[in-house]
Amino acid sequence: KDENIHKQLMDLKQNEQQLDKKLLKLKQNEQQLNEKLLKLKPNEQQLN
Repeated sequence: KDENIHKQLMDLKQNEQQLDKKLLKLKQNEQQLNEKLLKLKPNEQQLN
């Protein structure tokens, strides 16, 4: 039974690592989007 618990723990840790990586990617994406948005802002003002 202990082995099973151990395996579940290891799986959870792996999941956690994968989620951390995904979170990191999302943050990078967010940054890129923010930069694109900033570039768009001046264009928007020109249009008005």
